[in-house]
Amino acid sequence: MRRFLAAVLLGTAVAAALTAALTAALTAAGAGAGAATASAEAPGTLTTSDGVLFQTCVRHPVSYAATPGSGNWSLFLSTARSDGSPGPFVSLSSALGDQPSGTATLDFCGYGDTAGVYVPGRYALAGALSWVDGGGVTHTEQLPSVAFTMAKPQTRTTLVLSDRTPKPGQPIRFTVSVKVQSPTGWMRVPDDALPLRLRVLARGPGEKKFGPLHGAAGVYDYGGTWSRKFRWLGTLPRAQFEAETRGNDLLDESTSKVVHLTTKRRAPGR
Repeated sequence: MRRFLAAVLLGTAVAAALTAALTAALTAAGAGAGAATASAEAPGTLTTSDGVLFQTCVRHPVSYAATPGSGNWSLFLSTARSDGSPGPFVSLSSALGDQPSGTATLDFCGYGDTAGVYVPGRYALAGALSWVDGGGVTHTEQLPSVAFTMAKPQTRTTLVLSDRTPKPGQPIRFTVSVKVQSPTGWMRVPDDALPLRLRVLARGPGEKKFGPLHGAAGVYDYGGTWSRKFRWLGTLPRAQFEAETRGNDLLDESTSKVVHLTTKRRAPGR
């Protein structure tokens, strides 16, 4: 209902003006997010901070302060990503009991309380203020736009070896799992955030850098797990391994803790 009322009050001319304002804001955006500096003639201000676009429903707060010319007004807040794709929006109005200054939320939410179609990146927030004067004439003004970033959530990669002191010729299973950051802690990777690639790296005695382990790269199964069995030949007395999750458009990259392996030699005479 709130969106319907806003559409009736604003009309197509306001929507076109909002698109132009959002494009200009993204073109001129600086490095940080914050409030736009309003001129003396500006009808109000918008303020918001950077956030994280988790793979759950994100309700991002914004502050607004509008100065309508009458008590009959509406304010339409909308966002757009730097690539031009639309972001969430919210409608406020005196008819709905809203105040001309306060805090609202932009709901980065999709079906099933997920992040939906929204992608991390740089966004611009714009506001269109409409008010009706005593003669019944509708006035529409643009609030100064402000840019903000919705960052990728962090991931956490874990590498487990079935045996860290194997004998020569013994098979070992490498298991890699990944979790994703959420407002309530670490959670399984949603299927919508896949595919997500991984690789296992190895380092032998005296080697300074890790290098890819042959045959130990792939894509996580649903839920964020991967495993593969290798035969430890025992040609090295010891080795170190780590797993690396390669980031994608929705999730950040991460590297596991180093896992140490030591070859268990057979006792002489056996």
